[in-house]
Amino acid sequence: MTRNLHRTLLGCGVVVLVVSLGLNVWAALMISRLTEAIDKVKAAAASRAAVLEGLLAELSGEVDRLKSPPWVSRLSETMDAEGYEPGGPVRVTLAWALLELDPGAEVRVVYMPTDDPAAGREVRAQGVGGLSFTVTLELPPETDWQYQIVGVVGGVRRASAVRQLDLRSRLGPGKLAVRRTVATGQALVYEVRQEPVPLLAAHRVTAVRASYRTRDGVAHLVQVYREDDEAPGGDETGALRWGLYVGTGQPGELTLEVTFGEDLTRTFTLGSDLDGTVVLEAGGG
Repeated sequence: MTRNLHRTLLGCGVVVLVVSLGLNVWAALMISRLTEAIDKVKAAAASRAAVLEGLLAELSGEVDRLKSPPWVSRLSETMDAEGYEPGGPVRVTLAWALLELDPGAEVRVVYMPTDDPAAGREVRAQGVGGLSFTVTLELPPETDWQYQIVGVVGGVRRASAVRQLDLRSRLGPGKLAVRRTVATGQALVYEVRQEPVPLLAAHRVTAVRASYRTRDGVAHLVQVYREDDEAPGGDETGALRWGLYVGTGQPGELTLEVTFGEDLTRTFTLGSDLDGTVVLEAGGG
């Protein structure tokens, strides 16, 4: 009987030992998983903290910018569309005024390719009276450019924000957009707009004709008129604009015949129920 008791106690000890080892392994595994989870939480928290710091820095910079009035005002950028010749540079005239300028300061324009900001060049601006300045740049149109206006005095530089000159897009056909501006039971009015005005004459819209046919097959006269005073460079927003007046409000189909340059004409057909602005393929080649 004593021998059986010993065997029972020994068996119980083995069971306890196995259970204890199993609990230790489980505990070690849980601690490892918990440690891994804590590390992930710490990493996520650090990442979020970095993002928040970046956002706070941007917000602080924006607040400072809003507190300080812009140094440069009345800035205009004029591209010589009429004088541009394919293969040559584009003449871009910049004109601006400064709100203030330190005595003895020299005003310059720093310009560089957008894809290579390190290749910057400088040119001295010409004063045209008071704190107004101008400069004309001749830029290869194969790339886009960016520039800053800089004031230099005693080795200290004060610079404006960087601005873009998207020459490559100006050499293309731009965007030809159509939108309905008025819709009543008696009339429909549309706007045809090309923006920006292309540098190449072959891409510019020179004429717009239109016709309108209601769903029952009745044709209606469309009055076409210029809205940009026929300025070569477009209106004050840099766009060529036409207005179309249809003397009926009935649903139908609008057909546009748009001439680009001297002799390329394209036809576009649109439904009368335009929702928003429709952008069409534009330009000639």
